[in-house]
Amino acid sequence: MALIWILLSIFLIILILIAVVPLKIMFNSDKNLDFHILVTWLNPLFKANIQNKNTIIFLSIYLFNKKISSKPIKAKNKKTKKLNNKNKLYYLQQIKPYYLNIDTSYGFRDPSTTGILYGIINSLTELIDLRNIQNNPNFVTENDYFNVNGIIKLNIASTIIKLLSSYIKSYRIAYQK
Repeated sequence: MALIWILLSIFLIILILIAVVPLKIMFNSDKNLDFHILVTWLNPLFKANIQNKNTIIFLSIYLFNKKISSKPIKAKNKKTKKLNNKNKLYYLQQIKPYYLNIDTSYGFRDPSTTGILYGIINSLTELIDLRNIQNNPNFVTENDYFNVNGIIKLNIASTIIKLLSSYIKSYRIAYQK
């Protein structure tokens, strides 16, 4: 009986920590589409590292800073219900981080390419309601470059609840017709 109470207590503590402690996502990328994404929760407890190495995406998972898994991520060929771009954008809008900071710096030899990218990034910031984005275009550069760095913090429990409720709403609307 004591073991059941201990397991129940541990489960409740983990639920409380999930509701209180934020998930922190740090990412960066460059013009070669090499990227690095680090996801942490209670930093020494859980860490996931997603990295592009020679066009292969690797996922490494750490518990208490000890690597427990490292493997390449492969695309699955399962037939799944595909989301159209409107639904993807709707679900992306449902994720409301309480801290967001994105820094972009880029420049291309052709200033019109830089201008087009500047317009796309600014329109995305209005569409997704990103307020803390530093958009730094360089219209007069001799070399092409593109760098993105960012930090996102979000509450795991509220994000899951919002995504599930929006999925259920869209599911009901799609199948009530």
